[in-house]
Amino acid sequence: MVQSVSFRNFRGFQHLELPDLAPITLLSGKNNTGKSTVLEGIFLLADHSDSMCFEKICNFRSLPVIPDFDILWKPLFHQMNADEPVQIFARLEHDTELIYYREDSYSPQLQDFKGMTPDVMNRFMSSAQSGYTLGFRLTQKELSYTETGHFVAAPDGIAVNINTSIPNNQKVAMPFTQMINSKIAAFYSPVELFGKLELKGRKSEILGILKKMDPAISDITAITTNGQTQLYGNMGGKLLPIRLTGDGMNRLLIIMLSIMENPNSIFLVDEIENGFHYSMFPMIWECIAHAAQKSNCQVIATTHSYECVAAAVEGIEKADMKDDFCFFRLAREKNGPRAYRFSSDVIRTALDSEMEVR
Repeated sequence: MVQSVSFRNFRGFQHLELPDLAPITLLSGKNNTGKSTVLEGIFLLADHSDSMCFEKICNFRSLPVIPDFDILWKPLFHQMNADEPVQIFARLEHDTELIYYREDSYSPQLQDFKGMTPDVMNRFMSSAQSGYTLGFRLTQKELSYTETGHFVAAPDGIAVNINTSIPNNQKVAMPFTQMINSKIAAFYSPVELFGKLELKGRKSEILGILKKMDPAISDITAITTNGQTQLYGNMGGKLLPIRLTGDGMNRLLIIMLSIMENPNSIFLVDEIENGFHYSMFPMIWECIAHAAQKSNCQVIATTHSYECVAAAVEGIEKADMKDDFCFFRLAREKNGPRAYRFSSDVIRTALDSEMEVR
């Protein structure tokens, strides 16, 4: 789990620290305070060695993936100043530091682009030699472990080469981390996760959660038609594709299945309130807390909603997990962005006093 995280020269953060994160952490704040940026930074740390990681980041914001340093990578740097490296530091199982920097003089070798046809390899090598690349270095001092590498963008996509301090170029594993937002949820298919859960005899668990949102659902099953498999819910005796049951039902299904089928993982949920009626918030938070505890997962979410903050406190208290919850309010001040941390008890007191906590 992420115990603490800090950023330097990352997007809108010249410097920001979030100390003492909890298994269930909720972030709030006004627009453009960096809530989504925090999630992206944590995602990049965990997914840093995947050649698709920046394509995923673009997908989170519905941005096109354009293989150009100034468009793809320069926005990572504070005030678009690529002369100052990005630093993401987090306490996971071990202290982990990730640095991104503009590399002007990377000279790629043939072995850096294994598995490519010669013509594709030549395009990547030409791109690296004629333009900037994105270099990175990850360090875990307690393990005497270092990774170095470069991302190269070409018309064929993005490639990455990695060298590690372990023999045979083995990598230290990072926790599985998944970003969930309304854009991802609209295209994400939960069929495979549901199938795994059903094979384990746990379908009744997810069905029980969905019934709390809509008591009309009596069953859920996977059906294949015209070569495509999708989930159907039995709604009052009629089968209806889950996709047609509403954004809230689909979003809840994706969040819960992801947590239940990926133990020991980190889930980053942007604007968690989207798609849900406020009356459902306490139930949703209670279910998330129970599932995260059972799967030993961490959930870090953002919200704009006062009702969502209040419901998080209420639902997590019902789950008897208030010691596993904390709230951060992000604010932009004269000296830059700052994160204020509040425990469950402090937020409860503030809410009871009708204080503005967002």
